[in-house]
Amino acid sequence: MAQENLCKFHITMFPWFAFGHMTPYFHLSNELVQRGHKISFLPSKKAYLQLHHTNIHTHLISFHTLTTPHVHGLTPGTETASNIPIVLTVPARKYPKDRQLTEAELLEPLPGYPSSTVMYRPHEAGSLSFMTLEFGASTTFYERITTAMKQCDALSIRTCQEIEGSFCEYIGSQYGKPMFLTGPVLPEPPKTAFEDWWAKWLGVFEPISFRLRDRKSFSNFHFI
Repeated sequence: MAQENLCKFHITMFPWFAFGHMTPYFHLSNELVQRGHKISFLPSKKAYLQLHHTNIHTHLISFHTLTTPHVHGLTPGTETASNIPIVLTVPARKYPKDRQLTEAELLEPLPGYPSSTVMYRPHEAGSLSFMTLEFGASTTFYERITTAMKQCDALSIRTCQEIEGSFCEYIGSQYGKPMFLTGPVLPEPPKTAFEDWWAKWLGVFEPISFRLRDRKSFSNFHFI
């Protein structure tokens, strides 16, 4: 009876149009509907063609495709990040409203940061310069991200407490938001038969030919 009284939600999933974002969003959707929630998933039309066949809960997950407007400078028909040549993702030579953070400032640990070893190294710090670049409507990338985090109700990250728990607690404390860790959220193993060419190729190997050669203990895993 208590299980029946749990709140059920109708959740809208609107990931960034990059498959590295859409795929875990969709895996999470499959997990949520198993708990009785409904999902409205908003992909681009091209992304829908690659995602819809993985929908194993068609009565609970509905797709609502979005028309992606053309952006000047991009190839006509661009709808996902995979359609954009990598050279176009390099930030233009724009400067922030006041100044960029120095390398020394980027390397300085923040108060309460939970590790003295998981830090940016000097040659990596320069990659963060985009954080102070304008990212639409006189707003920097940093301001856009932090505003979204501050105004949300909760934060969810695809990770595990055992691996990144202290870092997630740090982020939650910075924004004053509850943190929900989803775990790996792996897709269900496919139940359909292999295509013939896969079955023939795998059939030439002995059983258990593909497996991990070395299993690490939990302490060794943390050490690595």
